[in-house]
Order: sequence, then C-alpha cells, then structure tokens
Amino acid sequence: MLAWLSDFLLLFLAFFALLGGALAVTLKNLFKSLLSFVIFLLALAGIFLLLEAKVIGLIQILVYVGGIVTLMVFALMLVPQLEEENRSWIYFLLPLAFLILFLSLYRSAVLTPIFRVERVSFTTLSRVLLSDFMLPFELVGVIILVSFVSAYAISRKGKS
Repeated sequence: MLAWLSDFLLLFLAFFALLGGALAVTLKNLFKSLLSFVIFLLALAGIFLLLEAKVIGLIQILVYVGGIVTLMVFALMLVPQLEEENRSWIYFLLPLAFLILFLSLYRSAVLTPIFRVERVSFTTLSRVLLSDFMLPFELVGVIILVSFVSAYAISRKGKS
C-alpha cells in the first residue's frame, strides 16, 4: 500500500476512534453513547487491520462488536432508564489528561524506539498469553467481571 495512503487511513481511523470514544463518554443518551462506542470499536479494529494484526482486528470485530455490544444493547433494553444527572467538568478533564499522557508517551516512543517489532505467529502468541502471561490475562477478566457486578449493584441500589 502506498505510504501516504496508509498514513491517511491511520489518521482517519484514529480520528474516528477518538471521536467515538469522546462521544461515548460525553453523550447523555445511553443508546447514542453505545453507538458511539461501536464506532470506536470499529475504528480500533480498522487500526489493527491496517497495522497487519489481522487476528486481533478480527477478534475485535467478532467478540467486541458482535458479542459485547449485543449484550450491552440487551442490558440497555432491560434496565429501566435512570434519571439524568448533571455532568461535571471532570468528565471532560479526565479524557483530556489521558490524551495529553498518550500523546507524550507516543512522542517519546516514536522518537526513541525501545525494541524491534517482529512478526509473531498466532500459535506463539497464544502460547505466551496462556503460559507466561496467564495471571495478568486472568486478572483482567476478573477486573472486568467485578466492574460489571459493581455496575449492576450500583444500578439496583436506588430500587431497594
């Protein structure tokens, strides 16, 4: 692929990833926020595919866009709508702080590359994930589970 076209597509997808993520956090309507989250996930999958990480990009589309978002839509339909609360300035300040942190880390990583990237097969990646990094892999799953249970408990607190 041409270098300028690859750069343009990367910037295009990065713009939509940032836009979808920002709208997912700031929109008051939960369904529109979920649709913005889908835009973010699809742009992220496009970035993975553009960087030739085809397996991760396809998993991103199949698992997250296909499965997790469908689950969120069903949860959104089944949970009664909560009262609107005022959004404070912290919702805008935190993403801005993370953006500044990301850009500074990106700048330092681009200017001083730490390691050389090699092509790794899916078999090698799965062996490493399920052997050397098994504990962090499982901890991420537990953290996600705890966050879903906590969100459920917080949403049910007002009903009892």
